[in-house]
Amino acid sequence: MQETSQYHVEHLSTFMMDKTESIATVDDAIKKLVLLDSKDKIWTQEMLLQVNDKAVRLLDVDTQVLQLTHRVDLHSQIPGLCRCT
Repeated sequence: MQETSQYHVEHLSTFMMDKTESIATVDDAIKKLVLLDSKDKIWTQEMLLQVNDKAVRLLDVDTQVLQLTHRVDLHSQIPGLCRCT
């Protein structure tokens, strides 16, 4: 049986890593976030972050609708999933 940890978070944005959108690295995504913030186009969305040994999931707090899921081997990938400053 897998254990799932759940946290209330304020989600800012999700960016697809896509060279055609000039987002190839985490730093590129941060630059885009800073640009959007400078134009007052950033707001937070209250979400539930669920983490277990198979996936990271973001769900809307009010509707419980899945907004994002990322299936990974978390033991080897977690440093690349999030960047907090």
